[in-house]
Amino acid sequence: MGGIIKELGEAKRIDRYSGSVSGSGNSEWLLLEGIRLFGYGIYRLQTHVLSTRDKHPEVVSLEGFLQSGYYGKYNAILLNPQIRANWGAFSTEFRQQSINDNTGYLNNLDWQIIKLNIPIYPVMISSGMGFSHIDIVNQTFFEFTFGAQSRFLNERLWAEAVYRSADGERTSFRKEFKITCDYEVGNKQVRNRGSFRVSPSLGFAYQQYYGKFNQYYLLAGLNIRYY
Repeated sequence: MGGIIKELGEAKRIDRYSGSVSGSGNSEWLLLEGIRLFGYGIYRLQTHVLSTRDKHPEVVSLEGFLQSGYYGKYNAILLNPQIRANWGAFSTEFRQQSINDNTGYLNNLDWQIIKLNIPIYPVMISSGMGFSHIDIVNQTFFEFTFGAQSRFLNERLWAEAVYRSADGERTSFRKEFKITCDYEVGNKQVRNRGSFRVSPSLGFAYQQYYGKFNQYYLLAGLNIRYY
């Protein structure tokens, strides 16, 4: 962590992002029509995803993930609690990540403010955007994610792969790829609503900071879901 913290210390500013849309003449009408069609498409997607709730109760659910990891090269310990709320085609996800090794300590807060979920069963594709905030230097990066998840073995084995990228205007802070599997135990009526599911999990995470600090973690934890 020492090298990563040094890089953060040299970047004193907080990155800011802005965007603008301009147009003239008929382009204004085209923009409004595009917004209308996009909104209608999102409405149809949301309606379709919610209609699958009987077969896929996870589309309206609350999920909690308690994960830890270990990287032997630097004796690094990763703690990564996370919570996700799902409502049809939309999700929001918040996680706190802390890494402690023999060179230092790094803590960050990651919030995927909105994620869009597109079912192509048996796979659910998701993409989201939000931010990653680094406490030690009070610096914030824009972050986007792209992932996929699926279920096997009578829908009790979950597999999920997620790519995350946290970037500034001229700085790439972190790239991450994580794959996890968990298995629901203790409740045979896995499609009933109004109950909790407890799932031990295993996984692997690769993280790269500033394009040169590579971390490889073996993960273990416990996932809790409420339908």
